[in-house]
Order: sequence, then structure tokens, then C-alpha cells
Amino acid sequence: MPKFWNTKAQSALLCAVCAGLALALAACAVQMPTPPEPTQAAEPSAQSGVLRGQVMDTAGRWEEEPLLIFAAPFSGDDQGAGFFMLEPAIHPSAELNEQGEFVLSAVPAGRYVLVVGPTAEQALTVVDEGGETRVFTVETGEIVELGRVQLAP
Repeated sequence: MPKFWNTKAQSALLCAVCAGLALALAACAVQMPTPPEPTQAAEPSAQSGVLRGQVMDTAGRWEEEPLLIFAAPFSGDDQGAGFFMLEPAIHPSAELNEQGEFVLSAVPAGRYVLVVGPTAEQALTVVDEGGETRVFTVETGEIVELGRVQLAP
């Protein structure tokens, strides 16, 4: 055996280092649980509401990518003049199903613009019949049924 392995202290140190490495590797191997899939039967809470509807015109806009819908907080007046900012990491979102249906749960009370796309950067806003961006109001404890909605051209 090499000279540096001659003492019990050095052997104990080596065992401690190996045990530490084993723990570190085990910690790296632990996987984070995946979040549950959103359900179609989402219920509002005392702190938030739910937006539910169907996006009608997604076909042909994006190639075979799952589509997300985001609720972007709107700041502006009652006539729709204002702005919205979307931060996908913190604002409510959900995946559209194959029929374009969605349920946005845990949406805090407020006014929102809905944005749809495979990513926030590629997304289009939900508009009214005149092509103007629609603003939706969510109340605490309320389910807002939007019905069929359309995207900006």
C-alpha cells in the first residue's frame, strides 16, 4: 500500500470523503416532483378566480407544438387604453387541449389580457370581433365562462 495510507486517521478521512461524495451524488439524483396537470374542473378559491373558455382559431398558426394560454395583468382605463406585461414564470397559465379548451386556475382578482402561443414570445392576444385586444375581469371566488374566443390575426 502507498505510504500515505499507513494511518487509521488517513483511512477514516478517506471514508468520510467517500461518504460525502456518495451523499452529494444521491442528492443530485433526487428528482423534483412534476406539478399536477390542470384539470377541467378547477374551482375558484377565496383568493382567486378561474377563467374558462375555448380558443377557436389556432389551427395552422403553430406547427404541432403544445399551446399555452397566459393571463397577463392589464393596467389601464375602462375604455381599454392601457398596457399589459407578461412574465410567464409568475403569471397564471395553462395548456390548451386538442379542441382549444382551457381552464386558467388560481387567477388573482384583477383585469387581464389573454395571450396564446407555444411560448410567451410567440404568443398572440385574444381579441374581440373588431380585432381589439379584449380585457377580462376576474373576481375572487368566481368562475368566468368566456365561451369561444379568437386570436389576433
